Amino acid sequence: MPRYAAFLRAINVGGRVVKMDVLRRVFESLDFAKVETVIASGNVLFDASSKSAKVLEKTIEKGLHDKLGYAVETFVRTPAEMTAVAEYKPFPARELAAAESVLYVGFLDDEPTTTAKKRVLALATDVDEFNLHGRELYWLLRTKFSESKITGNKLERTLEMPTTLRNVTTVRKIAAKLALALSLLATPLAVRAQAPPSSQPPGVAPAYSTAEDVVNELYRLVSIEKGQETDWEQVRQLFLPQAVIVLRVSKEASQVFDVQGWIDDFKTWDEKAKVKETGFSEKIITMKPRVFRDIANVFVLYEASITGATRPPTRGVDSIELIKKDGRWWIAAITNDLINAENPVPAELRE
Repeated sequence: MPRYAAFLRAINVGGRVVKMDVLRRVFESLDFAKVETVIASGNVLFDASSKSAKVLEKTIEKGLHDKLGYAVETFVRTPAEMTAVAEYKPFPARELAAAESVLYVGFLDDEPTTTAKKRVLALATDVDEFNLHGRELYWLLRTKFSESKITGNKLERTLEMPTTLRNVTTVRKIAAKLALALSLLATPLAVRAQAPPSSQPPGVAPAYSTAEDVVNELYRLVSIEKGQETDWEQVRQLFLPQAVIVLRVSKEASQVFDVQGWIDDFKTWDEKAKVKETGFSEKIITMKPRVFRDIANVFVLYEASITGATRPPTRGVDSIELIKKDGRWWIAAITNDLINAENPVPAELRE
């Protein structure tokens, strides 16, 4: 069945609180499968037999009204639509990467009229900037949400239609989850007899016998000595072609890449940091694998540093999803976040 994301407007406002297990049961009562809430109860992933987002929106809105007793506007998107939203660049990269900038995405029922778009763009201030693309509104906020004169209600009045806002980090996380589900559906999990690594033809990746083998190889390959270059073709052979990588790029933002996009971004950073002249290390501090049959999740606490640099190493956590296919393990997705004072090392990954 197709998988979808539903974004619910104002489900927890005015003192009303809907617990996530209650929300999941409502969705399950509507004959949806594999229901999952993400980050907060206003974001729901689910499988449904219907191929009409509009029909699904009406079904969900009726089901929530019947159960909760109040209206909850619902905005449904497909995996392809979510990928397009996550990858869309509504503003220059330097503005999105600025420390004080936060990007919000507003989901809409339909594309606004030309007149409505002009009214929204006219709301721009020194700290608020807008872009409208298809059925989404993009709001670049250069200050705290509470310090802006723009509110969700003001945007709705200007648009003359309802909307629900999400931080782009949440949007990208949901897009990555949907993309991973789509890649797993498109990739059969039949496991064939595997040959020993020594018998693999030239240019074919070894048949890694465990998920940990693949993860160890990834960190080994991206670390280089002075004068060396990363063998990106070997790195590429660790990943499914459909793999998704989500990297933390600033305090408030993450970015979604496909494999080639991630490699290109890594190469750009390599050249900018001139790591070939010094060397670079990204080493595993602790690793916690969980395996069930042909799927695995490996949490890694890592430490990255440029050889000889005076600044302290960067520490982060990678959540790496893998599947076993054709007798070997492959990386299907990586989600990354950084360790700092606000986000310390998780207890289970401490040395």
